[in-house]
Amino acid sequence: MTSGTPAPVRKRARSRDAPSKRHKIEEVPQGLPPATRALNAKYHSRDDRFWFADGNIVLEAQGMLFKVHSSVLALHSDVLKGLLHARPLPAGAGHFPKNAGHSLVVTGDNGDALARLLETMYLGGQSDWFRWKMGHRAPLDFAEFRLVTLLAVKYNVKHVLDEATERLEAYYPSDTLWHWRAVKLAGEDASGRRFPKHLRIRQSDSIAVVQLADQLGLPHLRPAALYECCRARDQEALLRGVAYGGETVRLSEDDVLLCLAAHQRLVQENTRILHALLDGFPNGAQPAACATRGACRAAVARLAHRAVEQNIVARADPLDGWYDLVAGSTAKGYDDKVCARCQVALVRIVDERARAVWDKLGEIFHVYPWPLVMVDDGSDDEGADVYDDDSDDSQAL
Repeated sequence: MTSGTPAPVRKRARSRDAPSKRHKIEEVPQGLPPATRALNAKYHSRDDRFWFADGNIVLEAQGMLFKVHSSVLALHSDVLKGLLHARPLPAGAGHFPKNAGHSLVVTGDNGDALARLLETMYLGGQSDWFRWKMGHRAPLDFAEFRLVTLLAVKYNVKHVLDEATERLEAYYPSDTLWHWRAVKLAGEDASGRRFPKHLRIRQSDSIAVVQLADQLGLPHLRPAALYECCRARDQEALLRGVAYGGETVRLSEDDVLLCLAAHQRLVQENTRILHALLDGFPNGAQPAACATRGACRAAVARLAHRAVEQNIVARADPLDGWYDLVAGSTAKGYDDKVCARCQVALVRIVDERARAVWDKLGEIFHVYPWPLVMVDDGSDDEGADVYDDDSDDSQAL
């Protein structure tokens, strides 16, 4: 072989048992102009799951290519339907000879997120977005959920928007305090990431949820999401934001100021709970059937002192911050032990104050009406339920 002839490249045989879902065509050379990059298929990764031989439109998303059907896109999105009028490529344009005559749409979207959006269109109920497990929706990771939801907003993909709304409403309820507490009891791991039935989400993700609520036009999600921002112990995150890959999501300046004012208001509500505990027992809240009245009153005073020592009073968490302390007030070996009857009275005081705060969240975070409670208007029509802003969740607790 002469020195001027390049050596042949041996290709490794690919196992049929492990087909590649994504076909890498060629590395991207440095300094390639964006327009040239978009037109040259050899500088992209092709997603084999959504590369159909009979597809008639090619979508490009940050280096990933999808050859799909315009009829499927048009069925799910009027916005995507409008993009189908993109100028067709002439024969042999760039490095796209096999796809001459097909429309190429350069979306600028995240490739993985677009793949997930296409998955919901082609697979429907078999997609993870709509997969159910043991009668409940399988949880989705919030980072991916957010990207796909933003794409669904951009392209107005209704079935994805509906699913995103249901999952967010399940985790950031706007109806009853009982619903909010039920979500908090869904469990969490050592890192603080909670695992409810609908989303795998961290407390810091609530910053991005505020953004999603605005994008989706769902203001009733804001109070519960902003409350999570306020009660977070890392208050610097309100300014620092939360990172997703190379993107950092921050609260708007108005929302930061709103949270700072709300934080002070919520701490004041916590102080009111402390006063209610200290003043309630000497003024009629202590059960008449208590056989150890003096001892229980002393225990409540010590419990209040413990709340101050543990900074419970200084936290912006009047909805949930007191329950571990009050629930343990009958435990064996507990210094502030009260009788079972007095513990019920303590829980009632905390519940009443927490419900009062829940009903004020709309006022605190400037969302009206609040809370929203689903009521049946007696109609048999699907979706005929209406929201009522008169809340009485006393029976739920």
